[in-house]
Amino acid sequence: MEQERNPADHYEVLQVHPKASPIVIKKAYRALLLELGNHPDRGGSPERARSLNEAYRILSDEKKREAYDSLLPAKKGNPLYMVACPRCGVFNRLSSEERIATAHCGRCSFLLSTPPARWKRFWLVCGLLGLLALTSAGSFFLGRCIREGAEEKQEENLKKTVNSPSDSASLVSLADRLVHRDQFSKAIPLYKKALSLQPQNPQIVFSLGLAYQMNRQTEQAIKAYKQTLSIDGQHRQALLNLAALTRDQGKMEEALALFQRASARRDDDPEPHFQIGEIQRGLGHSLEAVREFHACLERARENPILSERARRALRGMGAE
Repeated sequence: MEQERNPADHYEVLQVHPKASPIVIKKAYRALLLELGNHPDRGGSPERARSLNEAYRILSDEKKREAYDSLLPAKKGNPLYMVACPRCGVFNRLSSEERIATAHCGRCSFLLSTPPARWKRFWLVCGLLGLLALTSAGSFFLGRCIREGAEEKQEENLKKTVNSPSDSASLVSLADRLVHRDQFSKAIPLYKKALSLQPQNPQIVFSLGLAYQMNRQTEQAIKAYKQTLSIDGQHRQALLNLAALTRDQGKMEEALALFQRASARRDDDPEPHFQIGEIQRGLGHSLEAVREFHACLERARENPILSERARRALRGMGAE
């Protein structure tokens, strides 16, 4: 028969699956014959062109293909292997597993046993990521060791400073640096020692009160602010901080007097006027509250958030 005189594996010649559709077979034939230089007019091999033409002639005819499929080795129990080309991705049909090691792609002639380039890139990326992770971990632990060493050295210097006599300026400077780092509990002893050297310095007392307040030691902060005002009765920030703490404790009358003193100290500041208005409204003094809110609006032209709060308060009182 014709198929017996042509024992070549036509599916392997066209590099298609045995169950490929006629459209796939036609596309594979055209690609191999015209695009890849197998045509004799383009310098291709006449034998290769004849094998392609013969394979396409058999597989493109439905009856001839059925007759050909009935004689395939697979029908007799011999296995068939479909191997994808690592370069172009085309499936290559091989008749034996031993051929995989030496077979080349029918489309691009690439060795089928070559590891896919994407796996090389995959392992390269994995290696780079691993190196990056190790570098990051090393940097993290190195930075941690450096920070721990710096903190230990800072602790030693702090103990030496607290236990040894020194001038108040250096103590306050070190305490201020600790406050900026939110280490309020460590700054308090330094402020106390500086205060023992200069007991009548209102700024040191105020800084101590602020450290107490930030460390949530309200009673100690109130005492420090009152001590500041006993030294300097016009210390405006001490007045504001003490008024806020007193208001939070529910002592509205005392807080009102403190805010009024702070407002008299600097009348162009809108914040005390707003706080006075809030307290007056809470005490039921509507007229005084409205007057203070309007005063806040006049002075808060560059503070839109405070202006909106004052307007909201006036709208709530029906006096906008």
